[in-house]
Amino acid sequence: MQLPAAVVRRLPLAAKRAVLFRRAHGRLPRDRRPVTFTDKVNWRVLHDRRPLVGQLGDKLAMRAYAAQVCPDLPAPRVLWTGTDVAALAGVDLPERWVLKPNHGTIRVHVGTGPPDLAQLRRVTTGWLDEPLFPERGEWVYSQARRLLLVEEFLAPAGLAPAGPTPAGTALTGT
Repeated sequence: MQLPAAVVRRLPLAAKRAVLFRRAHGRLPRDRRPVTFTDKVNWRVLHDRRPLVGQLGDKLAMRAYAAQVCPDLPAPRVLWTGTDVAALAGVDLPERWVLKPNHGTIRVHVGTGPPDLAQLRRVTTGWLDEPLFPERGEWVYSQARRLLLVEEFLAPAGLAPAGPTPAGTALTGT
C-alpha cells in the first residue's frame, strides 16, 4: 500500500525520506552506515546543513561560488533573472535559450527566438511555488532564492529537442 502524498508530506523528515527512498529504490536507506552513493546522498539530505551545502539548491549562488573557486570554468551566460516572465518581453534573446527555476530541479524549457509570453506563463505556472522541501525533504531548495533564469543554450543542434519543450521536461536534470 502506498501512502498518500498528503500523509507523506506530514511525516517527520527521516520517515518521509525513508518512504520516498523505498518508493524509488525498492528498499529502505542505510542511514546509520551509508554504503552506496544513493545512501550517502540521502544521508546528506537528512543531516548536512552546512552553509555551502545550503547553496547547492540555488543555481545562481553556485555559479558565483564556482566562478570564485574556478574562474576559468566555462558556464552558460545568464541572460535574465526574475519572477515574472512578462519581463522577458524586452529581452533580446538568442535563437535558442533555456528557462529554468533557480531553486529547483527537473524543470527545463528550451525556447527558440523571441519568447512567447503566453506559452511561458503556462509552462512556468507553479514553478515559483514548488514545495520541494515539504514534499521531498530536500532542505537545500528551501535555502534558494525563488527566481526564474534564462541561460544561453550551449548544446549543438541535434543533441537536444529543437524548439520549446513541454513543462517539466528534464533535459539535463538541472
